Amino acid sequence: MQKAILVVGPPGAGKGTQAKLIAKKFGYRHISTGDILRKLNKNTTLGKKVFALINKGNFIPPKLAVQITLNYIKSNKKILVLDGFPRNITQAKLIKNKIEVIKVIAFTGRNSVFKERLMNRGQGRKDDTITVINHRFEVYKKETEPLLKHYGAQIVHKLNAEPSIKAIFREVEKVI
Repeated sequence: MQKAILVVGPPGAGKGTQAKLIAKKFGYRHISTGDILRKLNKNTTLGKKVFALINKGNFIPPKLAVQITLNYIKSNKKILVLDGFPRNITQAKLIKNKIEVIKVIAFTGRNSVFKERLMNRGQGRKDDTITVINHRFEVYKKETEPLLKHYGAQIVHKLNAEPSIKAIFREVEKVI
C-alpha cells in the first residue's frame, strides 16, 4: 500500500510551499491535487466541469477527485506528500485501501494572516478574489477540518503556519 504524509491547512497557510520542502528534503514525491486539476485541459468536458467548480472556490466531487489523483500517482514507490488531498472524509474513505496516511501535518493560524498572503501572492489565479477566498475558508472549515478528528491525535501534528517559511519548516522537520 502506498504511504503518504497529508499536509492540510486553510487557504494561504503555505501547504504547497511546505509540502515541496518536505518532498525535496526527504526524497518524497509531492502531489498537489490543485496543481493536477489546474493542468487539465479546460476545453474538455472534464476540464469544463472541474474549472467551473474550482474557480468559485468549491471542491470537485470526491469520487472524481480520487479517480483523477489515483490515476496520476499510480506506480509510485516513494512516500507521497499529499498537498490538498484528501480534502474531506469522503475522499479519505475512498482512498483508505490504496493510500496509508502515516502522518498529518495540519497548519493553523489566523485567517486574516492567510488572507493577506493570498491577496499578495500575485499568481493571478481566478480563485484569489476576496469573495472566493472567504468561501474557501468556509469550505475548508466545513469539509477539511473534520479530517483531523478522522485521522486521530496519534498521527495529526498541528503547527502554527503564521511565522516565516524557514521557521515553519523547522517545526515540520521535528514531526517528520
